[in-house]
Amino acid sequence: MKVLLHRTLVAMSVCAIGTAVLCGCQPTDVRRFRVSGCATFDGKDLPAGRIYFEPDSARGNSGAAGYAAIVDGRFDTALDGKGSIGGPMIVRVTGHERQANPNDESPVAMYVRDYEESADFPQQDTEWNVTIPKERGVKTR
Repeated sequence: MKVLLHRTLVAMSVCAIGTAVLCGCQPTDVRRFRVSGCATFDGKDLPAGRIYFEPDSARGNSGAAGYAAIVDGRFDTALDGKGSIGGPMIVRVTGHERQANPNDESPVAMYVRDYEESADFPQQDTEWNVTIPKERGVKTR
């Protein structure tokens, strides 16, 4: 009985240590900063889409990515998304026409697919505007 209890305690300890090591390697309290701004395509507000802020590992940045919805050319991570961690980032944008009815599943015209640019965000809330030239768009429909 003592041997079984000892083995059980050892097994539980090993599992607890393994879980702590796996979970402990990831920071749980990541400092994120608000990013807001405008997104334009071909000189006009991008009707709808998504903007992503990904740490640029090639320039020594790592951590959690941020994102926000684009609505009528505006985005704000505080309204709909997650903020940026700051530092060297890759900004990616996908944009499309806006659906009149959110439940409508018909295809929408795509304006921009995976446009990207480099940025260097401060370790504070910031405004960032994205201007996508016409030649970088993907016009469908």
